[in-house]
Amino acid sequence: MARLASEGNVKVYKVPTIADLEAPTAVEINAGEDLTPYMPTQGVDITWTQNNASLAMLDESFVAEVVGTESATITLTGVRDDESDDFFDAFERGENFYLVISRFGAADATSAVEVYPAQSHRPVPMAPAENEFQQAMCTLAVTDTPVLDAVVAA
Repeated sequence: MARLASEGNVKVYKVPTIADLEAPTAVEINAGEDLTPYMPTQGVDITWTQNNASLAMLDESFVAEVVGTESATITLTGVRDDESDDFFDAFERGENFYLVISRFGAADATSAVEVYPAQSHRPVPMAPAENEFQQAMCTLAVTDTPVLDAVVAA
């Protein structure tokens, strides 16, 4: 098994419609917007919350737990541009779409991808930093169960 760096391999797409989340088509993905050129290496942050359910019983000294709910929040970071601010302009507050992440190159037929049903906040400028390009961030709510092992259909 070869190890891969993120740079040059991870691709991020904002896709308006997908009929089958487990098998999005290359046509559906390519109809969306490739956000990758606007994003720094650390530009995709998916934070998962995985909860356990427990119920302490009076007659037991051990509290058993079972798997409970889970959720995810995605924060995207993009570079600002004074000529065409494509990352900043790509999102509107309350907009619903699918975020497709391909971790092993372009999302071609038979590629493994992750599909996140999402709703966006508006992008906001990030604080200036010395010797860094201006950036913006946009937080996405994951609105339904994502498919982490989807395969792109032809």
